[in-house]
Amino acid sequence: RHWTQNRCALSRRLWQALGVNMAFDLYLDNQCESIAEYEETIFSLISDSPEFPTLSYIRQEFYASPKITASMSNDMVHELIAILALVKGKKELVHVEHLCIRLLPLFSLAYKTGKTIHGAGD
Repeated sequence: RHWTQNRCALSRRLWQALGVNMAFDLYLDNQCESIAEYEETIFSLISDSPEFPTLSYIRQEFYASPKITASMSNDMVHELIAILALVKGKKELVHVEHLCIRLLPLFSLAYKTGKTIHGAGD
């Protein structure tokens, strides 16, 4: 995990050099995905809806290093698919679409391997 955090930190520095601040990192073994500040729009789309319990949990625990179990990852896959349906065809939300597409493989892998994803917010 230490190597992954270093790789994610390097990626974060590269994005910051381009003027993009990363707000939240998700770690699974040697993989890391990040949610940039401008991608936090995803949380405003759910507004504590019971249809999005895992996204709501991540938002509530954003700065508390949430742990996302394999079961929660399975739920998250379905939540991300639902978000994709909500933003489909909305040019102003294309960044949320790209975020969902980027996160889907990580959550799918966590579910299939039975592993926990560790989150770290700024």
